[in-house]
Amino acid sequence: MIIFLFFLVWIVTFTHLTFLSGLSYLFAFLWFFVGLAAGYVAVFLTMILTVPFVIYAKPTNRLKHFYLRHLCDFVRLFIIKLKIDKVIGFENIPKDSAYGIYANHRSGADALIMLSLTRKRIGMLAKDSLFINKFVTRWLNGFGILSLDRDNARNALKEINRGSKLMSEGLPMAVFPEGTRKKEDFHNLDTFKPGAFKLTTKAKLPILPVALIGSEDYHKRYLRRTTNVKVIIGKPIEYDDYKDLKAQELSDKVAGKIMKMLKEHETIH
Repeated sequence: MIIFLFFLVWIVTFTHLTFLSGLSYLFAFLWFFVGLAAGYVAVFLTMILTVPFVIYAKPTNRLKHFYLRHLCDFVRLFIIKLKIDKVIGFENIPKDSAYGIYANHRSGADALIMLSLTRKRIGMLAKDSLFINKFVTRWLNGFGILSLDRDNARNALKEINRGSKLMSEGLPMAVFPEGTRKKEDFHNLDTFKPGAFKLTTKAKLPILPVALIGSEDYHKRYLRRTTNVKVIIGKPIEYDDYKDLKAQELSDKVAGKIMKMLKEHETIH
């Protein structure tokens, strides 16, 4: 939808200005870039125009997540040049209930991958530094993207409870349990934070382990060439299979599954 709008505005602006200027090659070159800029402006205007709907409609609203998903696709492909090249295990995504996605964290673009991945509505626990002011906070919260303040346990628990409630209402949530993205030694995982699993265990829903491979290259290739990412989706861990585990045991179990997926698939990236 957003990509279609971008190209539509680009092409219509370019062709109209080219014909109006008499089909001059010199002006056509100029109008090409004017049309390109108009396409980006059109996308930005959709963000402005949809603000009231995003803020006041329920975070579980399917239409707003449809918009977010396509906005993330546009940002990935046309701004930061990151492509989800291959998805293995898509059939493992639960269809009958919400779930918690737990993935390794390799780049600042991982959130965009998660929001685009399932092609359905999804919320997220994100680092508090993204919530730079009240407006941005309300806009992100409107999509079920919640702030995780690592320095304030009380606020963190409040947001986890809020997220768990959204999951109970049918909104899947994505979490990066390492807490921060890795900047080196990508073949291993940082220690998972057991508290990150409270979001899903409180809602008594399945845990979906996901391995991201290749997204770390985004920081090396930024804007110069496309970064291809592979996503491995493991089989869900049902509530009955983890309900008797302690927080650390569950954390280790999920980390072990993701680590296994990375070792199995990293070499063929």
